[in-house]
Amino acid sequence: MAMAGGTSWSAFWSCSRTPSTGTSGRRCLPLPVIVLFGNTAPGPAELFRRGDVDGDGAVELPDAIAILDRLFLGGEPPGCPDAADANDDGELDLSDPITILSRLFLGGEPLPPPGPIDCGPDPTADALPACAQRC
Repeated sequence: MAMAGGTSWSAFWSCSRTPSTGTSGRRCLPLPVIVLFGNTAPGPAELFRRGDVDGDGAVELPDAIAILDRLFLGGEPPGCPDAADANDDGELDLSDPITILSRLFLGGEPLPPPGPIDCGPDPTADALPACAQRC
């Protein structure tokens, strides 16, 4: 039987011969067991610092340069694409190093959660690959 969210379930039955009906009668009762199929518990959340592209624990000029290197010179992909997604729009593009540089040199808006100080999960869903490096 299907349930909301694509989860399906099954109930198991226990059948036994009843003494009053002899060998031909059977009585079936549902067992109090429900098995869920299809949904799994979420894995551990990726932890990262927003803007810390090189994974050194700080958001600095080399982080913006690493993104520019990847975008325009074919440099190595970031170890954690979510960390490189400085503006948290779900894409790695020119706006990400600009966001970092604006914050560093012009007092721009704080980086979105989890921010550059504390390690944390990404509060927004996106299609970026999983982080290869950890906080």
